Amino acid sequence: MRVVVKPLLVGILCLTLIFEIWLIIDRLKQEATQEIAVQFTGSKEEWSFRYAGPDGSFDTSDDLFLGPEDLMFPIGATIKFYSSSEDLVYCFEVRDLEIAQLVIPGQPDSVEVELDELGSYDLNPCQFCGIPNHYFDRELRVVSPEEYNRWLAKK
Repeated sequence: MRVVVKPLLVGILCLTLIFEIWLIIDRLKQEATQEIAVQFTGSKEEWSFRYAGPDGSFDTSDDLFLGPEDLMFPIGATIKFYSSSEDLVYCFEVRDLEIAQLVIPGQPDSVEVELDELGSYDLNPCQFCGIPNHYFDRELRVVSPEEYNRWLAKK
């Protein structure tokens, strides 16, 4: 009887320890997930982009306004895109990330995406306004957190 109890107790303790370690790792992953809010506006043949600053709100002094530049995000981040149009009907699309959103004047909308692969992705022009597509050519880059922080520091 004693021979069976000792290995059984050791096994239970090991399983409990493994489960606790798994819970800690899971909690750390959730805390590490960064949420970034980006507002994009279609207007007069261009996309303009505004990152919400550390306060998470738009139209405050800590916003980062990019204008027609390319976008950059850290891997593992959850991005919430808020869309609007000032003049025409546009479409915001990143095919490789399965994002597609019709942007209609007076009807703000949003879409959320988790970025879990490093790489560069084209913002595909699919506007319905008749403006030549090359005006909307942009790139969305998913980079390491260190590279993202260096990029932010330059802005």
